[in-house]
Amino acid sequence: MIKAASRKLKRWAKSAQATAHRHPVDAFPVLRGWKGYDLPGLAADLRAGASLALLTVPQCMAYALVAGLPVIHGIMAGTMAALVAGFLCGSRHISVGPATATAFTTFSFFAAYPELGARQVELMPLLCLMVGLILTLGAVFRFGELVQYISRAVMVGYLTGAAILIIVNQVKDVLAVSLVLPEGGMPRTLPSTVVRLVEMVPESSWAALLTAAATLGMYAAMRKWLPGWPAFILALALVAGAAALLGRWSEPFQELPRVAGWQVGDLALRLPEFGSQWLDDVSMLFGLAAALAFIISLETTVTGKGMAAKAGPRTPPDQDLYGVGVANLVASFAQGMPSSTSLTRSAMAVTLGIRSRLGMIFNGLFCLALAFGLAAFVEMIPRAALAALVIAMACKLFNLRQFAICLRATRSDAATLLATLAATLIVPLYIAVFAGVAVSIILYLRKAAHPELVEYAFNEEGALAEAESRNIPAISIVHVEGDLFFGAADLFRNQIQQTMRDANLRVIILRLRNARNLDATSVLALDELVGAVRRDQRHLIISGVTKNVYSVLLNSGMVDRLGRDNLFVHSPGNPNLSTRNALIRAQELLGTKEADIQIFVDRAKKEKQNRQSKS
Repeated sequence: MIKAASRKLKRWAKSAQATAHRHPVDAFPVLRGWKGYDLPGLAADLRAGASLALLTVPQCMAYALVAGLPVIHGIMAGTMAALVAGFLCGSRHISVGPATATAFTTFSFFAAYPELGARQVELMPLLCLMVGLILTLGAVFRFGELVQYISRAVMVGYLTGAAILIIVNQVKDVLAVSLVLPEGGMPRTLPSTVVRLVEMVPESSWAALLTAAATLGMYAAMRKWLPGWPAFILALALVAGAAALLGRWSEPFQELPRVAGWQVGDLALRLPEFGSQWLDDVSMLFGLAAALAFIISLETTVTGKGMAAKAGPRTPPDQDLYGVGVANLVASFAQGMPSSTSLTRSAMAVTLGIRSRLGMIFNGLFCLALAFGLAAFVEMIPRAALAALVIAMACKLFNLRQFAICLRATRSDAATLLATLAATLIVPLYIAVFAGVAVSIILYLRKAAHPELVEYAFNEEGALAEAESRNIPAISIVHVEGDLFFGAADLFRNQIQQTMRDANLRVIILRLRNARNLDATSVLALDELVGAVRRDQRHLIISGVTKNVYSVLLNSGMVDRLGRDNLFVHSPGNPNLSTRNALIRAQELLGTKEADIQIFVDRAKKEKQNRQSKS
C-alpha cells in the first residue's frame, strides 16, 4: 500500500510539473513584448494613462465609500494596483483596483460583526495581505483555471443582489440620515435596512437630496452629450464647487456631510501593523479573505475573456491572477483595500488605445499625482454627491439580458441564479457567494450522476452489440456507461441490485469499458456489492477494465478482493475480447460450457430510444 501511494504521489508530481512547464506563471512579464515599440506608442500610452486616471481615482473613492472606508484607501489601492498590473498581469489592458463586488463584500462582513467594524481600518492591511497570499499561491499552483468551471449564473445572481444592496445602503447618504437604531447597532438585513430608511425619511436633508439629484443629472447629461469627457470626476468637481458656494448663503448646504480628506503624508508606504492578537484576527478574517479571493478570481477570468475578445489573444488566467494577487500584497503596505479587476476600466483602456504595459504604469503614476492634487480639495465633496454616483455605478450591474438567459436556459441555471440572488439578500455576501457555488455544484452533480446500464449481447457476427431480446438468465452482462464518481455510487449500486432479484441469475459480468471517474465512494459501493453477491452464493466478474479504472482498483485493494481471475482488462485492439474471456470464466464458475445469458435492460432508456425512433 505504501509503495502504491508513493508511485501515485510521484505520478502526480510529474503531472503537476509538466502542467506548470506548459503554462508557467511569468514572475516579471514586463521584460517581454517591447519589440517595435516607438515614440508614437509612448505618447499614446501617456494620453491613455492620464485619461484612465480621471476615471480610476473617483471610482476608487466611490468604492472606498461603499466599503465603509476613508476614500484614501480606495485611491491608494487603485494607484498601487495599476502600477503592479502594468508590471505583472498578462494583458496590457487589465485594470486592477477596487471593484463593486469586493467593496460591498468587505462592507457586509464588517457590518455583520460590529465588534470588528470598529477596527475595520486597522484590519485592512491584514485582510489585503491574506487575500494577496491566497491569490498568489492559487496562481502559482494553477488554480485560476478552476473558476472556469463555476456556473456563470452564480456571478450574475451575486452581482444583481450586490447591486440591490449597494443602492439601498447608499440611500442613507443621499438623504443625509443615520441608520443607527435607537437601541444601538445597525440593521443587518435588507428588510430591516429598508424599514429604518423609511422611518428616517422625515429627518432627511432636502439639500443632500437636491445635491444627489443634481449630480446624477449632470453625470447622465455628460455621458449622453459629451461621451468623451471624464463625466465622473467633472460631475463631482462641479457639484462640490456649487455646494461650497451655496453653503455661504444656505445653512443646509453648509451642513452637508462631506467626504473625509487626507494629508499628503498619508500617501507614503509603510509596514503594516497587525497587533498582538493577529492570529485571532487571521482566524476571524479567513472566511472573508477566501470569499474575496474567489470573487476576484471569477472577475479576473471574466475580464480576461472580455479583453481577449476586444483586443487580442487570451493570456493565461493564472498570469492575471498572479498580478492581482501581488497588487493586494502591495496594498497592505499602502493603506489600501482589496482589489480586483474592473471590466469597465479595462474596456476603457482598450477604447483609449493603450499600446503597451506602460499605459497602466502611467495610469498608476497619474493616479498618484491626482491623489496629491486632491488632498486639499476632497473635503469639499458632499457625501450625497459621491453616493449618487455609486448608485449610478451599481445600476450598471443589472444586466437584464444575462439575467434572462440564466433564468430561461435550464432549470439548473435558474435555480442557481435565484438561490444566489436570495442568499445575497439574506446572508452576508461572503457567505452568499459560497452558497451559490454550492447550489450550482450540487445541481451539476445531480445531473451528471446518472450512469446508464445498456442491454448488450453477442450478435450473429460475433460482435458485442445492444440486444433486441432477453432469455431466461444464468449469466447477466451489465454494460456500465458514464461517470462513477461519488455522486453516482448509490445509483450504480441500486441498479446492479435490480439485476440480482432474478433467482436464476448466478453470475454478473460488469462491463466497465465506458465507465469513468471511479473514486473511493464508488469502490466502497463495489466492495459492498461483492459482499452481497458472495453471500447469495453468486459470482461477480469485471471486464473491459481500462488503465485508469484498473489503477483505482489496484490502489484500493479491490483487485485482490475481486480475485485476479475475475478481472479482465480492456484490449484496445479487440474491444470485445475481455467480455468474451469474462464469459468463458463465468461458464467455468457454473461448471458448464453452455449457459443462458441475460443482458440487463434499462427499461427507461429503451422506451426513450423507441420513442425517438418512432418520431
